[in-house]
Amino acid sequence: MKYMIMLMATQKDVDMLAGWSPEDAAELHAFMAKWNNDLVESGEFVDARGLTPPVHARRGPPVRS
Repeated sequence: MKYMIMLMATQKDVDMLAGWSPEDAAELHAFMAKWNNDLVESGEFVDARGLTPPVHARRGPPVRS
């Protein structure tokens, strides 16, 4: 079984990160790097890249089953 992990950030989220202290930003970067490296080392990592800048991102209504 495979999963896709998608993260969405609004422009407001990105702007908020710009106000973080260097220490907080470094902590987030270290966490994300470790998570990414763990996926690579376990053989689960496939690809990572941004789809579009937040200013252009849109999401549709929730899918109901």
